[in-house]
Amino acid sequence: MVELQGGTLRVESSIGKGSVFTCILPTRIVDDAPRAAALTSKPPTTGATAARLDGYEILLAEDGPDNQRLISHVLRKAGAVVQVVENGQEAIDAIVAREDQSAPFDMVLMDMQMPVRDGYSATKEISQRWPELHVAAITAHAMSTDREACINAGCCAYLSKPIDRAALIATCAELGNHAQALSTVREECAAEAAP
Repeated sequence: MVELQGGTLRVESSIGKGSVFTCILPTRIVDDAPRAAALTSKPPTTGATAARLDGYEILLAEDGPDNQRLISHVLRKAGAVVQVVENGQEAIDAIVAREDQSAPFDMVLMDMQMPVRDGYSATKEISQRWPELHVAAITAHAMSTDREACINAGCCAYLSKPIDRAALIATCAELGNHAQALSTVREECAAEAAP
């Protein structure tokens, strides 16, 4: 069961001393559709209380030039650093390139319907190879079955087009907060494990 979920199970046993079982399972910060729905249903923030995305590195995978310009403009205005690619394969390639430079993205905004490689396929690969990297779906399809398909592909948030500026920024801020919290926990665990 553990291996089917992409994890490992290890047993260490000593006669007369006992046994130690170690189970390691890959997880996601957000793992269900109701949580993802909550991300997009928050009331918009305005003025001085609006979320900021200062310093967040965001990969935007979107094939429509108008959407590329609009979404990247909104994100940059909120303080994010944005790299734009045109399809799912370019998104995978950009993540690999950043990984090689030890400068990972904080999150990915993924259009689900793109040429060359769609967002569903790319998100599945991202979820398997980089489970700590959050992917938010951006799609013109707003049916509940579409939302479910995005979540099943590995997205942890869902934004429907046309994109609402406040919802976009709030979702990115939420994903960034989760990524920072996860990074802090990993650093603390590594420090505790160090001799």
